[in-house]
Amino acid sequence: MSEPASEPLDFNAFQKALKTLDEELGKFEFIVAFAPIKLITAGGFLAVNYLKNRDTTKDMNYLLDPEWATDEDIKKPLEQAILRVSKRLQISEQWATEDMSLYVTKETRIHLFRKAQKQNIILFRGDHLIILAAPIKWALKRKIRWMFAPGRNRMVEVDMGDLLAMLKWIRDRKGGLLNREHLRTQSVNSFDVVPDAAGMEQIAAAYRERYREEIFA
Repeated sequence: MSEPASEPLDFNAFQKALKTLDEELGKFEFIVAFAPIKLITAGGFLAVNYLKNRDTTKDMNYLLDPEWATDEDIKKPLEQAILRVSKRLQISEQWATEDMSLYVTKETRIHLFRKAQKQNIILFRGDHLIILAAPIKWALKRKIRWMFAPGRNRMVEVDMGDLLAMLKWIRDRKGGLLNREHLRTQSVNSFDVVPDAAGMEQIAAAYRERYREEIFA
């Protein structure tokens, strides 16, 4: 039997998938013993389920709690449960992946979880699973670098929409303009590519057009 097509999922589809995942995780004794297992997420899932600037996305990229990051007794059941959800609901096997782990160091993972728990935006809570939003300021910086890194195959319009929604979220909570240079140059990964001034001006212009206000001081 071939894998189901990677169709975009909306808010309701993700909620159904996550409730099913929580149910599947309850079938693993080791998971139950240490539940709830915590994940953080950013990207399209955050856009659909919290920022609401998108209706759909193809997957949820997550990062597993540092406590379990190298523990196969937790990682393997989680991966198996994700596959079971795919089969039960006839959705892509890639509907949830830990791709975020490919570009974060061990130290960064610890830092992000600490910040995410302080931020405390809960995107899903079940008996065996809790999903938190990654620190939105970090997600914003990551999106900026993703958009303007050379040679990237990316959906610029979608990425820009996510980026603007995060800027708006941060500005509304701060109650004022953001520091352009801080966002441009600060990073949690030493290997990140720093965007240039022209790229930051492109962001400022797009924000101004969408929200009819300035974003950078």
